[in-house]
This record gives sequence, structure tokens and C-alpha cells, in this order.
Amino acid sequence: MGLPPGVSSPETLTSESLTPWQRVMHSRGLLGIAAVIAGGAALAFWMRSSGGAELMREQLGPAAALIIVPLQAVVAVSPFPSEVIALVTCTFYGFWGGALLAWSAWMLAALLQYELVRRTAQDFDFEHARRRFPKRLRDLPASHPAFLIVGRWLPYGAHVVNSLAGAYEVPVTRHLWCAAVSLVPPSLIISALANGLLAP
Repeated sequence: MGLPPGVSSPETLTSESLTPWQRVMHSRGLLGIAAVIAGGAALAFWMRSSGGAELMREQLGPAAALIIVPLQAVVAVSPFPSEVIALVTCTFYGFWGGALLAWSAWMLAALLQYELVRRTAQDFDFEHARRRFPKRLRDLPASHPAFLIVGRWLPYGAHVVNSLAGAYEVPVTRHLWCAAVSLVPPSLIISALANGLLAP
């Protein structure tokens, strides 16, 4: 990709030298988010229309988990529901095995979305823009464990928590241990549903 007018070398390429459109075009974080959303949409459609998870399970056996888990993670980062894939996985691998794989996929999604949003926030100098926010938004307790754990249980809460943690640069270790705790109940519940232990 060429350099903008007036920029002689990549070393002088700073956020101040770019127009808003050029920032969008040069943002690897934003391009990564767009790629994940597009990939998640394609994977979600493929999984639903062709029985992708079932097909992989038939062809690869237990090793299919090595592919299904990353696929579920990508779909989970996109706006499309990943619970359908988790249900199929839990059906294949039993209660405990399925719960562990669903938990692992959602943990991978939590890290992926966090990193994409963190990088995008850096590309657009979010910290500088944050100083102009209303005090309520500027001081949002995005790093508080209660927000990082409980917030994930709300509708679309995982997207909100992962994104705010990345944008507000919550330490990755805190983000991950809170995600690990908060993802245990939904992983167990969806595995119990898949294995007939709870009434649908």
C-alpha cells in the first residue's frame, strides 16, 4: 500500500499525518476485524447449510476438535451465534469433553477479539479520544472483575466485554482469568443441553 502524500518514509507515518480514511485503510486491527467478521459469516453459513461440523467429525474422528475449536472461536468473534457449533461439539464429545472444547473455543475468541480491538484502538489513538468522553464513559470500570465476569452473561455481553477490555487496555492476564471464570457456567449449560441433561 502506497504512502500518503507528504509522507516520505514509513518511519514518518504517524496518526497525525493520516486523514481519517487513510487511518482506516492503514489500520491492521480494523482490517483484521473485517476479515474475522467476513470469515465468521462464511463459516456460520457453511456449518448450517452443509453440516460442516458433522462432516469433519465423520472424516477426522476425535481429531476434528483441532479444527472445530478454532472455527467456533472465529464465529464467536463475529456477530453470528457460535452456540450452534458448541451444541454439535458437545454432542460429539460428551458432557465433560464437549464443555471443555466449548470453553476453549470461547476463550480463544475472548483473546482474539481483545487483541483485534486493542490494536484498532491503538491505530486510532483511542486513549487520546477517550479524554474527551463524558466522565461516566471515561471512567467506565472496564477492568473491574465484576464487569469482566458478569458482563459476559448478558446478551451480546461477550462482544462488549472483550471489546471494552481491549480498547481500555485492561491487562491481558486479568481479561483472560475473568473470561476463564465467566465461561464455565455457559459451557456447562450448553453441554448439559446437548447431552440431554437439561430440558430444552
